Amino acid sequence: MLSYTDGRDYLGHDTVERFEGWGFRLGGPSPSTQTLVAVGPDDQIVRLSVGNYVWHTRDRTSKAGMRQLETRRGRIAEMEECRDGEHLALVDFGEDLARMDVREIAVSIAIGEGNSEMVATTEWALEAPETMDFDDRRQMRWIDLLEETDIPEPDGVDDLTFERMSGRGSRKTVNAFLEGYEDGAVDHACGGVHHWKAAFVARYEGHIIGAIVLAPPQNGVLAAEREEIVISRIASHPVRPANMSSWLISKARDWAERAGYGRIVALAGVDGNRGHCYPATGFELEEKVSQYVDGNGNVWPKRRYVDDLDPETYADRDVPMPGEEPEVCPA
Repeated sequence: MLSYTDGRDYLGHDTVERFEGWGFRLGGPSPSTQTLVAVGPDDQIVRLSVGNYVWHTRDRTSKAGMRQLETRRGRIAEMEECRDGEHLALVDFGEDLARMDVREIAVSIAIGEGNSEMVATTEWALEAPETMDFDDRRQMRWIDLLEETDIPEPDGVDDLTFERMSGRGSRKTVNAFLEGYEDGAVDHACGGVHHWKAAFVARYEGHIIGAIVLAPPQNGVLAAEREEIVISRIASHPVRPANMSSWLISKARDWAERAGYGRIVALAGVDGNRGHCYPATGFELEEKVSQYVDGNGNVWPKRRYVDDLDPETYADRDVPMPGEEPEVCPA
């Protein structure tokens, strides 16, 4: 059995939504001849076999309007069926092995066929991109996101509306933004969410430009007593105006304070994000761990930012909540 080196959470996705309508079958006379057949809702068929070469493209870094992509060539070394119908693949990239949910690879390939590199920020393909030779192990390239997108660009945060997301389909809408949006230009290192306490978006001319998600802390006592709420996601489209992250945080902070929370917390450090936007909105750096190891085995410089709130200020006051329509009493 080959060993892996990356420690990815390969089974951590919301499989009910992500693989809805797909069927998967893994078989073969021996481990070296295993083949996965994936059949999609529109009769799409993807076959992946041990020994197949695959190309994996992911974000490495970004700057205003630009994104650096890394594409690596890998070879499927092993496949096996795990618990509850989940399927594991070990992909050999030469320098390291990555364990992945092979269903994720198959569905990503199906979605990406016929689309541009803007469709997904983390995608798989069965062929090398046009800019990369078959024998190349790795390629780095910059893409200009603003040249590719049709999303209009606001002049400033005053052009934006702040909206709380709730009701049927709201989580799907927010997750679709966190995982790429309609032009694939948005990417959050942690992906979508399974639950939240509140979620908000910034819109411009009907388009979502940014999103922020508040979740209860893992400590059940703190959550029950409304002592603390956590910023679990914050993401922006490349057309965002200056200071939009701080604008989103400030609006979400005001909502949390008026909702009765005593403290709002944010963690930074994943994927190189240092959290510079938090001090700009009054947060203080409470904790810094240079080599933090999370539950998935990933190592990153963890920073914990905290801002104490004063919910008593709004006690017995009928103040509209940010992002929510005020109630209108009948005449």
